[in-house]
Amino acid sequence: AARLDAYLAALTPIDGGPGRLPPGGEEEVGADAAAAEAVILGLRTSRGIPVAASRRPPLAGHFEWALGAGLLDTTADDRLILTTTGRLLSNELFSRLV
Repeated sequence: AARLDAYLAALTPIDGGPGRLPPGGEEEVGADAAAAEAVILGLRTSRGIPVAASRRPPLAGHFEWALGAGLLDTTADDRLILTTTGRLLSNELFSRLV
């Protein structure tokens, strides 16, 4: 079982000083991963993402698949949003994007 002592001590130091970030790893995110994460975060909102964001390689093929599968819909203001089915199956699309 994981121990939370170091985590809690970092957040609320015993000496009353300011909290700091808890111990943990770091991850460097490359440009492709950052773009995929931004798209995924945008799709999780009701506003969706601009259609132009779906045309960037290497993501474009996955968006074509999602549109064909009925997971995405295009709005009148040229944005992509998840359909009801897309919300239920969004993890399938998201796993293809990363």
